[in-house]
Amino acid sequence: MSRLTQEENDILNNRTMVSLHLTVDTTAIHSFSLLFQHGVMVKAQVNCSIRTMLCEQLGLSAQYVEDRVKTIFLDGRPVDDIDSAVIRDGSTLALSAAMPGLVGAILRRGGHLAPLRSQIAHRQEKKTLPRRKGIFVLKLFNLLIDELGPNLLKAGVIVRREDLETLFVSLPENFWAGCKKAQVDGREIGGDPPLKWLKKYELVMLRIDGIKGGKWRQFFVTSLLFILAVGCGGKPAVVPTTELVIPQRRLTRIGYAIQVGAFSDLNNAFRLTQTLQDRGLDAYYFIHKTGLYKVRFGDFPSKESACTKAEHLLALGIIDEYYIVGPGDYPRSKDQRYAITYLRNEIVNTAESFIGVPYRWGGASPEHGFDCSGFSMAVYHLNGLNLPRLSEEQWKAGTSISRGQLSKGDLVFFVTSGGKKISHVGIYAGEDKFIHAPGKNKRIRFDSLSRRYFRRHYVGARTYL
Repeated sequence: MSRLTQEENDILNNRTMVSLHLTVDTTAIHSFSLLFQHGVMVKAQVNCSIRTMLCEQLGLSAQYVEDRVKTIFLDGRPVDDIDSAVIRDGSTLALSAAMPGLVGAILRRGGHLAPLRSQIAHRQEKKTLPRRKGIFVLKLFNLLIDELGPNLLKAGVIVRREDLETLFVSLPENFWAGCKKAQVDGREIGGDPPLKWLKKYELVMLRIDGIKGGKWRQFFVTSLLFILAVGCGGKPAVVPTTELVIPQRRLTRIGYAIQVGAFSDLNNAFRLTQTLQDRGLDAYYFIHKTGLYKVRFGDFPSKESACTKAEHLLALGIIDEYYIVGPGDYPRSKDQRYAITYLRNEIVNTAESFIGVPYRWGGASPEHGFDCSGFSMAVYHLNGLNLPRLSEEQWKAGTSISRGQLSKGDLVFFVTSGGKKISHVGIYAGEDKFIHAPGKNKRIRFDSLSRRYFRRHYVGARTYL
């Protein structure tokens, strides 16, 4: 559904539409996925920022928005700053949870690869308009349909009649048999599809009770029901939280590191990484926010000692220009109360920036297995945490946690080569997913802990925060 036409705005403002209220017997939200992907219309106070719309008017907590709403489009353009992007009357707002793959990493708001699509990103509007009642189109994708859809339908959304007709055709055969009540403008009708009652209307206010969401629906607070009904403000929701595990052992912080290179070709970054590794340095490459590959290595106690090492390598002709990365250059939360949560999210964001990158760490050996641990080490080092190099060492360095205690940024371990020796490691990303370097000639990717292969070889998890 594109931006609203003037005719549709006139119809909405004059309230010349019909109300359809259905009460069903526990129907799954997945049956309504196409409706939300195509877009529904929501009454609200417009001329406000996206953050205000999501937190104050739709009742989502700030933590939910930060943790779950990873990709946002406003009128067809990706948004990074939800405080400056303004929703106008008739705007289209599309929301998505984290998407896998390189495209997902590029589209994620504020991600490391966001500069790659800067030319199409949403621009801040200078014109300020007063708040007023209006309508905007809301689109939901992937997990957000499951989490937000049931309460949106219960509160009521506006849909075009033609979209409703398409929805009714796609519903399971037993949907209408399980429909306990159907009302058009408060008048009860039969249990068959009520299309004949809607023919003279272009728009329908749709309310459905009894839709079942998924395991994440607890993040969506019930205050949304009132807020959407009146179309004006409210207080941000409070999200239930789970107490984080406090480990007995923590990783030390990295001191000073050396950063070199700015390669558009991954092969060049790989060759330099290999050269430095051959000299006993735990070097790794990564994608910088500029979109170029850079190489980083070392953990020096002072800037002077890092410069001494860099100058030595420079004299040998191994590196050219270099940059010293200090302790203050790593991600930090401005609010210490959320420091651990912030760091966990940064670890996952960093891991996601590698999605789709060819597996080129090399260094495989019969003794240590594939160099998947080089990936986890690189991600932790980029966030200032001195994770050991090998998977066995990583296993020993962390604090054991159960699978039910897993949080973003923890490491999950597997025995994939027979015996009892740790041979594979990945970074937990939430929702039963983890990110890992699966092996030679493969690309870094998401996988599910619930997959039969990983269920069979999973041996445990470790936390370091």
